[in-house]
Amino acid sequence: MDDDPTAAVHRLLVDEHGVPPRKVTRDARIVHDFGVDGGDAAELFEELHKRFGTDFGSLDVQWRELFNTEGASPRAILVGISAIIIFGFVAGIISAVWHWPKLLAVLLVLLLLVAG
Repeated sequence: MDDDPTAAVHRLLVDEHGVPPRKVTRDARIVHDFGVDGGDAAELFEELHKRFGTDFGSLDVQWRELFNTEGASPRAILVGISAIIIFGFVAGIISAVWHWPKLLAVLLVLLLLVAG
C-alpha cells in the first residue's frame, strides 16, 4: 500500500490504465489527457477509495457531466432502432419502386443516414 496519494495515482494510471509516465502530471485531466473514462474511471476512483478511504460521494452527483457512461442510453437505443426500421423501409421502397438492386438501395439509404 502506498502512503503517498500522488505516487499511488501515478502508479495506478501507468500500471493499470497504460498511461505513459511522462503524461502523468498534476495538471493533466483524467478523461481528456489520459483517456480514462466510464468504467475505467470508476475503477480508478474505487481503487483510490480502497487505498486511502477517500470519499468520492459528491462526485456521484456530477458523474454524467464529467465522465461518459459505457453503452448506449435507452433513448439512443430507441432512436437507433427506429432509424434502422425507417431507413430499411425506405430502402425497400426504393428497391421495389425504382427496381434498384437491394444492395444499391441499402447503400443509398446508409449514405443518407450518415449524411443526416
